Amino acid sequence: MPLKHTSHCCLLSKGNMTPLYVCIFFLLSFFYHSDAIGAAYLQEQIRELEPLRAQLVLLSEQCEQRILGLRELERAEIRAVKQEQQHLLQVIESMKEQQRGLQTQVCHLKEELAAQYLLYREERDARKLLIASISNMSYMLKDDDPVKEKLALKVCREDLSRAQVELNRLHAEYGDVVPRRDWENLDCMYQENLLKCLISLLQLQTLQSDFDQMKSEYDTLLGVHREVSMQRDSLQSELEVFQEASTPRPHWEQCADVIGSRERCSQLLDGQSSQKRLEILLEELSSISLEQKEFFTGLGRSSDVPIYLHYEGQLRNLRLKKNDVLRIIKDIWKGKLDASSDLKEFLHKYLERQHGDQAGEWAYSLLDAIKRYLKDDFIGLFYDILTGKVDESLYHGQTLLLSHLLKVFIQTDSAETGLLTLSEFSEALRMAFPLKGEQDIEELVVAAQSNQETSKGSIAYQRLYTEVSSKTLHNHSTKCTYMENVFSMNFAFTWLTVASGVTLLHCFSHCKSPNICRYKGGLYHAYKICILYDLF
Repeated sequence: MPLKHTSHCCLLSKGNMTPLYVCIFFLLSFFYHSDAIGAAYLQEQIRELEPLRAQLVLLSEQCEQRILGLRELERAEIRAVKQEQQHLLQVIESMKEQQRGLQTQVCHLKEELAAQYLLYREERDARKLLIASISNMSYMLKDDDPVKEKLALKVCREDLSRAQVELNRLHAEYGDVVPRRDWENLDCMYQENLLKCLISLLQLQTLQSDFDQMKSEYDTLLGVHREVSMQRDSLQSELEVFQEASTPRPHWEQCADVIGSRERCSQLLDGQSSQKRLEILLEELSSISLEQKEFFTGLGRSSDVPIYLHYEGQLRNLRLKKNDVLRIIKDIWKGKLDASSDLKEFLHKYLERQHGDQAGEWAYSLLDAIKRYLKDDFIGLFYDILTGKVDESLYHGQTLLLSHLLKVFIQTDSAETGLLTLSEFSEALRMAFPLKGEQDIEELVVAAQSNQETSKGSIAYQRLYTEVSSKTLHNHSTKCTYMENVFSMNFAFTWLTVASGVTLLHCFSHCKSPNICRYKGGLYHAYKICILYDLF
């Protein structure tokens, strides 16, 4: 047992230790330290071998599982071999049955062959007897009288001449006579056809009388319709006069102080209905009354912050309006031609290129304005693509599908008048949407006619694409209904205009159709379906 260090020092200091005890003390200390070092080394080895032990256990389990798998495979192969053996035994039994059946047939055929051979021998004997009798008859003919034979031949020739004459006479007299059976069949068919003709004549007379009656009723109803239309037009004009005379018109110029200036008031309100002007004023008031920060605090350059927001410090709020946001978004889509590039990186480069040192202020101000105007579907779609909620191919798919449909309309319009007849418009829709049925095509034609100001048997297809300006969006509800009819059966997409770049997404807030309101969730899948069925 090792001594304590303090006691060792005490013994040495007192000088009571002999050299032998000193040697023993140092030897024991050396052994103690050696044992401690060895134990530490062995413990270290044990710790190093612990993972190997776990791996060995895991490897043994894997080997056992592999052995079990091989045994299962061998059992499956043995079962397959046994099944094959049973099948071969059944085949052998069936072949033995066939052999026994064939042996039985061979026995029957041998018996039939023996019977046929007996018949053959009998027929051969009968033939020999017949040949012998014919030979005897030829000898008998030679012995007859030649004069008698000549007389018999002469009589036969005379009988043949008389029969030929009678046959010629009958052929000449009855050559055109129809057999009685054919005549009866033809007479029966004639009677049936005559009866059918009489019935058809009676039906024709009945239908003619019904047609005359319906034509007279139609003429009467047409006259009544003209009179009712004239009364309706007169009443409509009187109603408009009464409305203008009785309803006081508000002075919209007084809103200039609230909106900002007379020019801006005129730009927003000219050409709009009273309801639309009220909605625009409410939207402007809500945007003005909304509390806005004077400065934004930069989020820094961490990895969880989008690249277009990698700025630090205090950034001034530019208070962007809705028209500014729409202009910037359209400019971004116009410049981003590569669909495979990242929208976040493109937005960052766009702001750096357009605004330089003020790119941070524009980035945070633009994001704040987008969040304030998320109710606008065009802005909301851009925000969803920017945040990754919707794939960017959605926007490009809409543009591609619109281009395809417009291209079909232009190809159909060979005269380049901008107008298509109803038949041409229907045929163009069938070419653009080959999966739609006739009822769907008819509904689209009716919806397109309802969007036209005048109906003269033709459709101005360019009006379905064009808006006059962002401040005069006409027939929004009608065009949203037409969109729903076009795309609710197979797919739905944002109706982008061609002439002014204004989107009908602005008027989705006025359209309560559930098919249009769900466009964000189902539009991307609908676009994939279009690609799958090669509709583009």
